Amino acid sequence: MAPALRLTIAEVLAIRHFREDRAISSALGDVHFVLSGFVIKTDEDDSILEFLPEGEFMFGTAHNDGTGFICKTDSTIATLNQDGILAILKEHVIFQLYMNIIVHTVLAKRQIRSKLLAKPVRQRKELFYRMFPEVVQRRPMYEIASYLGSNPNYFGSI
Repeated sequence: MAPALRLTIAEVLAIRHFREDRAISSALGDVHFVLSGFVIKTDEDDSILEFLPEGEFMFGTAHNDGTGFICKTDSTIATLNQDGILAILKEHVIFQLYMNIIVHTVLAKRQIRSKLLAKPVRQRKELFYRMFPEVVQRRPMYEIASYLGSNPNYFGSI
């Protein structure tokens, strides 16, 4: 990455610290990166849609879509808001390539959940445990069961 691009990113990048169980405020078009901690994305029923450990990207969503991001540990989040992204793109067209990579990475991870949900619960659990050992070590079973669309009692019995 060119030094001028890094400098422009640094000028618009916001780094915020959140305590455990705090919601992350976000707007449609914002891009967040988990620098430290652990975040989950939930829906209006508090079902877990995504696990976001350190090193993961997440996109801000519309305020009325029923989803939100919650810090499950004290967390540090780097945010580029939509205006900042547009300012970077105005000066550095190459940044579009980086944004495309981020979008591709996030969408590929979301497809994993869809593929898991299409399988029987026992197979979902086995695959998830193999694919995401860091989540298994850091999050309670009821959260993993929620993410995999299973009843926590049944999930724990298999």
